[in-house]
Amino acid sequence: LTLTGTKGRITTKTFQKSVDVNGYLHAKSGHHPTWIQNIPLGQFTRIRRNCSFMSDYEKESLVLCQRFIEKSYPPNKVLNAYLKGHNYKVNAPLGNCSMGPSSTTNPLPTVYSEYEPNTYEHHMILDLLDNTHVPKMKKAKYNISTREVGRGTTPIFTSTFNIAFDDIIGIFYKYWPILTKDPWLSFCISEFPRITFRKAPSLKNILAPSKLQHSNERRTRAKKEGLINKGCGHTKCLTCGYICHLVSSFSPYNSSEVFSVQSEITCNTSFVVYLLICPCDRQYVGQTTRPLKCRFREHRTAIIHYNIKSSVARHFAMYHEKNPSGLKLMGLTHIPPHQDGA
Repeated sequence: LTLTGTKGRITTKTFQKSVDVNGYLHAKSGHHPTWIQNIPLGQFTRIRRNCSFMSDYEKESLVLCQRFIEKSYPPNKVLNAYLKGHNYKVNAPLGNCSMGPSSTTNPLPTVYSEYEPNTYEHHMILDLLDNTHVPKMKKAKYNISTREVGRGTTPIFTSTFNIAFDDIIGIFYKYWPILTKDPWLSFCISEFPRITFRKAPSLKNILAPSKLQHSNERRTRAKKEGLINKGCGHTKCLTCGYICHLVSSFSPYNSSEVFSVQSEITCNTSFVVYLLICPCDRQYVGQTTRPLKCRFREHRTAIIHYNIKSSVARHFAMYHEKNPSGLKLMGLTHIPPHQDGA
Protein backbone atom coordinates (compact mmCIF):
# COMPACT_ATOMS: atom_id res chain seq x y z
CA LEU A 1 0.00 0.00 0.00
CA THR A 2 0.95 3.63 -0.54
CA LEU A 3 0.08 5.69 2.56
CA THR A 4 -0.54 9.44 2.30
CA GLY A 5 -1.56 12.00 4.91
CA THR A 6 -4.54 14.08 3.73
CA LYS A 7 -6.14 16.70 6.01
CA GLY A 8 -5.14 14.94 9.19
CA ARG A 9 -6.17 11.51 7.95
CA ILE A 10 -4.35 8.59 6.35
CA THR A 11 -5.40 7.67 2.82
CA THR A 12 -4.29 4.56 0.99
CA LYS A 13 -3.99 3.18 -2.51
CA THR A 14 -2.47 0.06 -3.98
CA PHE A 15 1.27 0.15 -4.60
CA GLN A 16 2.05 -1.05 -8.13
CA LYS A 17 5.59 -2.31 -8.59
CA SER A 18 7.04 -1.66 -12.04
CA VAL A 19 7.55 -4.96 -13.86
CA ASP A 20 8.50 -5.92 -17.40
CA VAL A 21 5.98 -8.76 -17.76
CA ASN A 22 2.28 -9.28 -17.24
CA GLY A 23 2.13 -11.82 -14.43
CA TYR A 24 -1.59 -12.60 -14.50
CA LEU A 25 -2.73 -16.08 -15.46
CA HIS A 26 -3.74 -16.52 -19.09
CA ALA A 27 -7.48 -16.99 -19.65
CA LYS A 28 -6.88 -20.06 -21.82
CA SER A 29 -4.60 -21.87 -19.39
CA GLY A 30 -5.34 -25.38 -18.23
CA HIS A 31 -6.89 -24.31 -14.91
CA HIS A 32 -10.56 -24.81 -14.13
CA PRO A 33 -12.78 -22.23 -15.93
CA THR A 34 -14.68 -21.26 -12.77
CA TRP A 35 -11.42 -20.46 -11.01
CA ILE A 36 -10.20 -18.34 -13.93
CA GLN A 37 -13.49 -16.43 -14.13
CA ASN A 38 -13.14 -15.31 -10.51
CA ILE A 39 -9.67 -13.79 -10.97
CA PRO A 40 -10.84 -10.38 -12.36
CA LEU A 41 -13.47 -9.92 -9.65
CA GLY A 42 -11.00 -10.78 -6.92
CA GLN A 43 -8.42 -8.32 -8.24
CA PHE A 44 -10.88 -5.44 -8.70
CA THR A 45 -12.32 -6.04 -5.24
CA ARG A 46 -8.83 -6.04 -3.76
CA ILE A 47 -7.81 -2.69 -5.23
CA ARG A 48 -11.23 -1.31 -4.30
CA ARG A 49 -10.62 -2.12 -0.64
CA ASN A 50 -7.13 -0.63 -0.80
CA CYS A 51 -8.15 2.71 -2.35
CA SER A 52 -9.57 5.45 -0.14
CA PHE A 53 -10.69 7.55 -3.12
CA MET A 54 -12.67 6.36 -6.11
CA SER A 55 -10.43 8.32 -8.48
CA ASP A 56 -7.47 6.16 -7.43
CA TYR A 57 -9.56 3.03 -7.94
CA GLU A 58 -10.40 4.06 -11.51
CA LYS A 59 -6.78 4.83 -12.36
CA GLU A 60 -5.62 1.45 -11.10
CA SER A 61 -8.59 -0.27 -12.76
CA LEU A 62 -7.54 1.08 -16.15
CA VAL A 63 -4.11 -0.56 -15.82
CA LEU A 64 -5.75 -3.75 -14.56
CA CYS A 65 -8.16 -3.87 -17.51
CA GLN A 66 -5.32 -3.50 -19.99
CA ARG A 67 -3.45 -6.41 -18.39
CA PHE A 68 -6.52 -8.66 -18.42
CA ILE A 69 -7.17 -7.89 -22.10
CA GLU A 70 -3.56 -8.79 -22.89
CA LYS A 71 -4.20 -12.17 -21.26
CA SER A 72 -7.27 -12.82 -23.47
CA TYR A 73 -9.90 -12.37 -20.75
CA PRO A 74 -13.36 -11.68 -22.25
CA PRO A 75 -14.06 -7.92 -22.08
CA ASN A 76 -17.60 -8.51 -20.84
CA LYS A 77 -16.27 -10.51 -17.89
CA VAL A 78 -13.71 -7.82 -17.08
CA LEU A 79 -16.35 -5.08 -17.36
CA ASN A 80 -18.72 -6.89 -15.01
CA ALA A 81 -15.91 -7.35 -12.48
CA TYR A 82 -14.97 -3.67 -12.76
CA LEU A 83 -18.57 -2.50 -12.19
CA LYS A 84 -19.02 -4.87 -9.24
CA GLY A 85 -15.88 -3.44 -7.72
CA HIS A 86 -17.30 0.04 -8.35
CA ASN A 87 -20.37 -0.76 -6.27
CA TYR A 88 -18.48 -2.71 -3.63
CA LYS A 89 -19.41 -1.44 -0.17
CA VAL A 90 -16.44 -0.85 2.09
CA ASN A 91 -17.70 -0.74 5.67
CA ALA A 92 -14.25 -0.06 7.11
CA PRO A 93 -11.85 1.28 4.44
CA LEU A 94 -8.16 1.07 5.20
CA GLY A 95 -7.77 4.81 4.96
CA ASN A 96 -10.58 5.62 7.41
CA CYS A 97 -8.34 6.23 10.42
CA SER A 98 -7.13 9.34 12.19
CA MET A 99 -3.51 10.43 12.34
CA GLY A 100 -3.95 11.55 15.95
CA PRO A 101 -6.47 11.69 18.79
CA SER A 102 -7.01 15.44 18.35
CA SER A 103 -8.08 15.23 14.71
CA THR A 104 -11.56 16.69 14.16
CA THR A 105 -11.88 16.25 10.41
CA ASN A 106 -14.85 14.35 9.08
CA PRO A 107 -14.20 10.67 8.36
CA LEU A 108 -13.98 9.46 4.81
CA PRO A 109 -17.21 8.00 3.40
CA THR A 110 -17.61 4.29 4.08
CA VAL A 111 -19.97 3.51 1.18
CA TYR A 112 -19.17 4.52 -2.40
CA SER A 113 -22.15 2.95 -4.15
CA GLU A 114 -23.68 6.41 -4.71
CA TYR A 115 -20.60 7.70 -6.52
CA GLU A 116 -21.27 8.89 -10.08
CA PRO A 117 -18.29 7.91 -12.26
CA ASN A 118 -17.47 10.64 -14.75
CA THR A 119 -13.70 10.62 -15.02
CA TYR A 120 -11.34 10.23 -17.94
CA GLU A 121 -10.17 6.82 -16.69
CA HIS A 122 -13.75 5.55 -16.36
CA HIS A 123 -14.56 6.43 -19.97
CA MET A 124 -11.27 4.94 -21.13
CA ILE A 125 -12.22 1.66 -19.42
CA LEU A 126 -15.63 1.63 -21.10
CA ASP A 127 -14.05 2.27 -24.51
CA LEU A 128 -11.44 -0.43 -23.93
CA LEU A 129 -14.02 -3.02 -22.94
CA ASP A 130 -16.60 -2.09 -25.57
CA ASN A 131 -16.52 -5.47 -27.30
CA THR A 132 -19.51 -7.80 -27.13
CA HIS A 133 -18.38 -10.21 -29.89
CA VAL A 134 -16.23 -12.34 -27.67
CA PRO A 135 -16.99 -16.02 -27.00
CA LYS A 136 -18.03 -16.75 -23.46
CA MET A 137 -15.72 -18.73 -21.21
CA LYS A 138 -16.63 -22.31 -20.49
CA LYS A 139 -18.61 -22.75 -17.29
CA ALA A 140 -18.21 -25.61 -14.86
CA LYS A 141 -20.70 -28.41 -15.21
CA TYR A 142 -21.32 -28.41 -11.46
CA ASN A 143 -21.33 -25.24 -9.39
CA ILE A 144 -20.53 -26.17 -5.82
CA SER A 145 -19.94 -22.62 -4.59
CA THR A 146 -23.67 -21.83 -4.51
CA ARG A 147 -24.66 -25.12 -2.93
CA GLU A 148 -26.46 -24.58 0.38
CA VAL A 149 -24.99 -26.34 3.37
CA GLY A 150 -27.38 -28.28 5.55
CA ARG A 151 -27.21 -29.21 9.21
CA GLY A 152 -24.26 -30.84 10.87
CA THR A 153 -20.55 -30.54 10.24
CA THR A 154 -19.50 -29.89 6.66
CA PRO A 155 -17.01 -32.59 5.57
CA ILE A 156 -14.12 -31.46 3.38
CA PHE A 157 -12.85 -33.45 0.41
CA THR A 158 -9.37 -32.36 -0.69
CA SER A 159 -7.55 -33.72 -3.71
CA THR A 160 -5.01 -32.71 -6.33
CA PHE A 161 -6.58 -30.81 -9.21
CA ASN A 162 -6.98 -32.66 -12.51
CA ILE A 163 -9.09 -32.52 -15.67
CA ALA A 164 -11.60 -34.99 -14.20
CA PHE A 165 -12.95 -32.27 -11.89
CA ASP A 166 -16.51 -32.49 -13.25
CA ASP A 167 -16.54 -36.29 -13.05
CA ILE A 168 -15.48 -36.22 -9.40
CA ILE A 169 -18.19 -33.70 -8.52
CA GLY A 170 -20.69 -35.84 -10.43
CA ILE A 171 -19.84 -38.86 -8.29
CA PHE A 172 -20.55 -36.86 -5.14
CA TYR A 173 -23.86 -35.59 -6.52
CA LYS A 174 -24.89 -39.11 -7.48
CA TYR A 175 -24.01 -41.01 -4.32
CA TRP A 176 -24.03 -38.41 -1.51
CA PRO A 177 -27.85 -38.66 -1.04
CA ILE A 178 -27.32 -42.27 0.04
CA LEU A 179 -25.36 -41.02 3.06
CA THR A 180 -27.82 -38.25 3.90
CA LYS A 181 -30.66 -40.81 4.07
CA ASP A 182 -28.79 -43.04 6.48
CA PRO A 183 -30.54 -42.96 9.92
CA TRP A 184 -27.20 -42.60 11.75
CA LEU A 185 -25.13 -40.44 9.40
CA SER A 186 -27.88 -37.96 8.47
CA PHE A 187 -27.54 -36.20 11.84
CA CYS A 188 -23.79 -35.64 11.63
CA ILE A 189 -23.15 -34.70 7.99
CA SER A 190 -24.25 -31.75 5.88
CA GLU A 191 -26.30 -31.70 2.72
CA PHE A 192 -23.20 -31.61 0.53
CA PRO A 193 -19.45 -31.72 1.28
CA ARG A 194 -17.03 -28.90 0.64
CA ILE A 195 -14.76 -29.93 -2.22
CA THR A 196 -11.37 -28.27 -2.63
CA PHE A 197 -8.45 -28.97 -4.94
CA ARG A 198 -4.80 -28.27 -4.30
CA LYS A 199 -2.40 -27.21 -7.05
CA ALA A 200 -1.35 -30.00 -9.38
CA PRO A 201 2.38 -30.60 -9.93
CA SER A 202 3.80 -28.80 -12.94
CA LEU A 203 6.74 -29.68 -15.19
CA LYS A 204 8.89 -27.44 -13.02
CA ASN A 205 8.05 -29.45 -9.90
CA ILE A 206 8.81 -32.73 -11.68
CA LEU A 207 12.00 -31.75 -13.53
CA ALA A 208 13.49 -29.43 -10.89
CA PRO A 209 12.07 -30.34 -7.45
CA SER A 210 12.96 -28.05 -4.59
CA LYS A 211 13.76 -31.02 -2.34
CA LEU A 212 15.86 -33.95 -3.46
CA GLN A 213 14.96 -37.50 -2.48
CA HIS A 214 17.76 -39.03 -0.40
CA SER A 215 18.18 -42.78 -0.13
CA ASN A 216 17.50 -44.29 3.28
CA GLU A 217 20.43 -46.50 4.26
CA ARG A 218 18.43 -48.23 6.97
CA ARG A 219 15.67 -49.28 4.60
CA THR A 220 18.26 -50.39 2.02
CA ARG A 221 19.96 -52.59 4.61
CA ALA A 222 16.58 -54.00 5.71
CA LYS A 223 15.77 -54.98 2.14
CA LYS A 224 18.99 -56.97 1.91
CA GLU A 225 18.36 -58.72 5.25
CA GLY A 226 14.62 -59.28 4.69
CA LEU A 227 11.70 -57.13 5.85
CA ILE A 228 10.24 -58.54 9.05
CA ASN A 229 8.31 -57.71 12.22
CA LYS A 230 10.12 -57.89 15.52
CA GLY A 231 9.74 -56.59 19.06
CA CYS A 232 11.62 -53.68 20.52
CA GLY A 233 13.29 -55.96 23.10
CA HIS A 234 12.35 -53.88 26.15
CA THR A 235 11.61 -56.08 29.18
CA LYS A 236 8.53 -54.06 30.22
CA CYS A 237 7.00 -53.69 26.74
CA LEU A 238 3.52 -55.26 26.62
CA THR A 239 3.34 -55.08 22.83
CA CYS A 240 6.30 -57.45 22.29
CA GLY A 241 4.16 -60.31 23.57
CA TYR A 242 1.53 -59.73 20.86
CA ILE A 243 3.63 -58.87 17.82
CA CYS A 244 4.26 -61.54 15.16
CA HIS A 245 8.03 -62.01 15.46
CA LEU A 246 10.16 -62.58 12.36
CA VAL A 247 7.12 -62.71 10.07
CA SER A 248 7.73 -61.35 6.57
CA SER A 249 4.40 -62.09 4.81
CA PHE A 250 0.67 -62.34 5.45
CA SER A 251 -2.57 -63.49 3.77
CA PRO A 252 -5.93 -61.68 3.88
CA TYR A 253 -8.90 -63.32 5.58
CA ASN A 254 -10.56 -66.03 3.43
CA SER A 255 -7.87 -65.66 0.74
CA SER A 256 -4.87 -67.71 -0.29
CA GLU A 257 -3.00 -64.76 -1.79
CA VAL A 258 0.25 -63.91 0.00
CA PHE A 259 1.60 -60.37 0.47
CA SER A 260 5.05 -59.36 1.68
CA VAL A 261 5.76 -56.95 4.51
CA GLN A 262 7.01 -53.70 2.97
CA SER A 263 9.16 -52.40 5.84
CA GLU A 264 11.14 -53.46 8.87
CA ILE A 265 8.81 -52.61 11.75
CA THR A 266 9.23 -52.77 15.54
CA CYS A 267 7.07 -51.69 18.47
CA ASN A 268 8.61 -48.19 18.38
CA THR A 269 8.08 -47.55 14.66
CA SER A 270 5.83 -44.58 13.86
CA PHE A 271 3.76 -43.86 10.73
CA VAL A 272 2.76 -47.49 10.33
CA VAL A 273 -0.06 -49.37 8.61
CA TYR A 274 -0.72 -52.35 10.88
CA LEU A 275 -2.81 -55.52 11.00
CA LEU A 276 -4.65 -57.00 14.01
CA ILE A 277 -5.44 -60.74 13.89
CA CYS A 278 -7.93 -62.18 16.38
CA PRO A 279 -8.03 -65.89 17.42
CA CYS A 280 -10.80 -66.58 14.89
CA ASP A 281 -8.54 -65.25 12.09
CA ARG A 282 -10.61 -62.10 11.61
CA GLN A 283 -8.44 -59.14 10.61
CA TYR A 284 -8.47 -55.40 11.26
CA VAL A 285 -6.29 -52.95 9.31
CA GLY A 286 -5.43 -49.59 10.85
CA GLN A 287 -2.88 -46.81 10.66
CA THR A 288 -1.14 -44.57 13.16
CA THR A 289 1.36 -41.72 13.19
CA ARG A 290 2.44 -42.49 16.75
CA PRO A 291 4.66 -45.40 17.90
CA LEU A 292 2.96 -48.69 17.12
CA LYS A 293 2.98 -49.80 20.77
CA CYS A 294 1.00 -46.69 21.82
CA ARG A 295 -1.77 -47.43 19.34
CA PHE A 296 -1.83 -51.12 20.26
CA ARG A 297 -2.21 -50.29 23.97
CA GLU A 298 -5.33 -48.33 23.09
CA HIS A 299 -6.79 -51.36 21.29
CA ARG A 300 -5.95 -53.61 24.24
CA THR A 301 -7.51 -51.22 26.77
CA ALA A 302 -10.64 -50.84 24.62
CA ILE A 303 -11.06 -54.64 24.54
CA ILE A 304 -10.65 -55.09 28.30
CA HIS A 305 -12.93 -52.19 29.28
CA TYR A 306 -15.31 -52.69 26.33
CA ASN A 307 -15.26 -49.37 24.49
CA ILE A 308 -18.43 -49.59 22.41
CA LYS A 309 -17.03 -47.10 19.88
CA SER A 310 -14.25 -49.53 18.93
CA SER A 311 -15.13 -52.17 16.34
CA VAL A 312 -12.30 -54.38 17.65
CA ALA A 313 -13.65 -54.16 21.21
CA ARG A 314 -17.17 -55.02 20.08
CA HIS A 315 -15.90 -58.10 18.22
CA PHE A 316 -13.91 -59.37 21.23
CA ALA A 317 -16.85 -58.74 23.56
CA MET A 318 -19.15 -60.75 21.30
CA TYR A 319 -16.89 -63.70 20.44
CA HIS A 320 -13.90 -63.78 22.84
CA GLU A 321 -15.27 -62.66 26.25
CA LYS A 322 -13.20 -59.44 26.26
CA ASN A 323 -9.98 -61.44 26.47
CA PRO A 324 -7.15 -59.98 24.30
CA SER A 325 -4.68 -62.80 25.03
CA GLY A 326 -5.13 -64.37 21.58
CA LEU A 327 -4.71 -61.08 19.68
CA LYS A 328 -1.77 -60.79 17.26
CA LEU A 329 -0.18 -57.64 15.83
CA MET A 330 1.69 -57.24 12.55
CA GLY A 331 3.15 -54.16 10.89
CA LEU A 332 2.52 -54.05 7.15
CA THR A 333 4.36 -50.98 5.91
CA HIS A 334 6.10 -47.87 7.17
CA ILE A 335 5.21 -44.61 5.40
CA PRO A 336 7.67 -41.92 6.58
CA PRO A 337 6.46 -38.31 6.56
CA HIS A 338 7.70 -35.82 3.99
CA GLN A 339 10.83 -33.85 4.78
CA ASP A 340 8.79 -30.68 5.38
CA GLY A 341 6.58 -32.52 7.90
CA ALA A 342 3.53 -32.98 5.62
